[in-house]
Amino acid sequence: MRRIEDEGLKFDVVFVDLNMPKMNGFQFLEMAKNIDSLSRTPIYVLTNVSSPEINKKAAELGAAQLITKFSSIEPLMKLLSNFV
Repeated sequence: MRRIEDEGLKFDVVFVDLNMPKMNGFQFLEMAKNIDSLSRTPIYVLTNVSSPEINKKAAELGAAQLITKFSSIEPLMKLLSNFV
């Protein structure tokens, strides 16, 4: 996150996992709100478990969408085709 902020890195879209080792997806979303280049970037949160509470929290923190992890590559390819 520091590098993104320090170097002003910009992204068209960001995919982040809800369960990451050093920072979870909710923490990422919270920090992204305060980084100018990320505050306007759609951030999609991937998770292997979905619930109304998780969906609500992700939306409140600014996630573009919460996505349950795919069991095959086809749904991911369809989603990514929206960005090319």
